[in-house]
Amino acid sequence: MTKRATTIILLAGLVFGGAVLAGTAGQDKKPDTLPALLGTWDAQTEDGGRSLVFKFFVENDELKGLYTGQAGETKMEGLKVEGNKVTFVVKVGGDNGMVINFTAFFGGDEMTGQLALQFGEAGFTGKKRK
Repeated sequence: MTKRATTIILLAGLVFGGAVLAGTAGQDKKPDTLPALLGTWDAQTEDGGRSLVFKFFVENDELKGLYTGQAGETKMEGLKVEGNKVTFVVKVGGDNGMVINFTAFFGGDEMTGQLALQFGEAGFTGKKRK
């Protein structure tokens, strides 16, 4: 390869790389909301009939969670966080038990959400433990 060809390739790389950087410079970064979620949350269903506890933590660089309700404590599955929204699934009562799908929005020390069971849905609100 000639010296001129090498120079052209290097210049093209610099121009293209600069265009890519300039194109992303104005994009807003989404804030990392994970630290706001981590910890223990005490929640109640809308009717006050059920108390729930959610524990969110990081283990081996992975978000994990535990749910405690009437049937005891169990692991959260399919745990996802998008902005200030968290979704997860809880299976209670073993293999033949019930599946509960949770969607919640969190901010500060407050959480609101919806749980869905095979026979209906219910809203819940919660507060983060200090």
